[in-house]
Amino acid sequence: MSLINERFVNGVIWQSSRQVLVFFLSFVTNILLARMLSPTDFGAFFLSVSIIELIYILGSWSLSIAIIQVPSLERSLVDTAFILSLFISSSIFFLTLVLSLVIRNLYSDLIATIVIIVAALRGIGLISSCYGAIVEREMHYKKFSVVQLFSRVGSMITSLFLAVMGAGIWSLVAKEAVIAFLELFGMRIISSWRFGWQFKLGHAKFLLSFGSKMIVSRGLESFLYWFPNFIIGNFAGTKALGYFSQAMRFADVGTQLSGPAINQVSLAAFSRLQAEKNKRSEVFSWTTYGLFRLLGAFSIVWLLLGEDILALLLGETWRPAGKILRSLFPYVAVVMVAENAKHLLYSSRAIGIVIKIRLAQIALFIGGLFILFPNYGLFGVAVAYDAMWVLALILSLWFAGQFVQFHASAIFIPPILSGTIVGVIFFLFRYHLYGNGFSNLLLLFAVGIVLGLYLGLLFIFEPKMMRRSILIIMNRFASNKVKTDR
Repeated sequence: MSLINERFVNGVIWQSSRQVLVFFLSFVTNILLARMLSPTDFGAFFLSVSIIELIYILGSWSLSIAIIQVPSLERSLVDTAFILSLFISSSIFFLTLVLSLVIRNLYSDLIATIVIIVAALRGIGLISSCYGAIVEREMHYKKFSVVQLFSRVGSMITSLFLAVMGAGIWSLVAKEAVIAFLELFGMRIISSWRFGWQFKLGHAKFLLSFGSKMIVSRGLESFLYWFPNFIIGNFAGTKALGYFSQAMRFADVGTQLSGPAINQVSLAAFSRLQAEKNKRSEVFSWTTYGLFRLLGAFSIVWLLLGEDILALLLGETWRPAGKILRSLFPYVAVVMVAENAKHLLYSSRAIGIVIKIRLAQIALFIGGLFILFPNYGLFGVAVAYDAMWVLALILSLWFAGQFVQFHASAIFIPPILSGTIVGVIFFLFRYHLYGNGFSNLLLLFAVGIVLGLYLGLLFIFEPKMMRRSILIIMNRFASNKVKTDR
């Protein structure tokens, strides 16, 4: 295995291991916070965040990606990116201060204050990304994972403490603040780069030229993710947004587990392997294969049992969110697969293609929203959300085929067929399994049955590939264990 491929696999393992731990801690934290806070608290917080994220589209220059992708890195380039990041974050913060006067009149003093605070925190994140980009470029994922783990755990402890003390919505704000500051300090410690005030006009032109293309793509991504929250918060109220935000939080469980490994590792690997099509194709096929099977498992569980699971964990107050969660199962299955293909396109400098895909998504989503939301409410929003991400998957894979080779039928047909059979079996025997409702133990048993059937069918349809994938992961874990023991 080449050094790049070995670092890629190790990076996936480190990031995935860290994310699994963070996921379980975050999952428990979210359950506890949901039981202490109301849907209105969550809705008001996510409305505030959606406002600042839409404003921060102006800051989506993605200078850190330029640092990762540039073939030959000069330290003065990083210095220039850092100075530009300072300027961008400061400009957006002052713009937010001005807009907060309007926000206070449209919403409330509380939401305006949270918007200002989150704007400052997003600026800190923009600055720390320069340090993090160096760590990612050098593929030091162990250190990267430790810093992210430390910041997440610190934020969870802080938010739970404040919630217990009765801080309400401010416990959610504090969680964001702790992550921003700890990541800044942590990334600075582990990064080999130190700021040296070497601003070069040539580097600035390159970064702004790169960023001018990325800002459209990344801006469209932010719009896609946060616009639904903004619409729901404004037209259905913060309580409805609270339900939708919790449904999305559970729907993104698979994304939270796989996202950091794919977002941070695959982009670096695809960029480093630009001249080696066969190796790029191998990495792309491997990640797409694994992602669709992993996320397919979450998708089928949420479709069949999502409402009962969410009501059990968060309480009956949150059952409306469970109904939304069930309808998001197509999104769950495809979102990270589409994002993985997007990273391939980014690394191939095909930013224009990504922009076209995002525009197609937005056109489909807005059209679906105006048709479905007035008649079907939050369910209509979820269906429109599903449709735009299925479209993103189809288009992303179509264009990815220009840069790598992969067998779509081998990747997608077995899990789709397995999930369909599991769904049919479950619906045929569901009332024999649990009648009108689940007990805690029976719900756990039902989840095990669904996942067991899904995994068993995958082994039936593709025994060689499943065994090979498991052996690769086990071998890499064993190799890392030996190195650690030494």
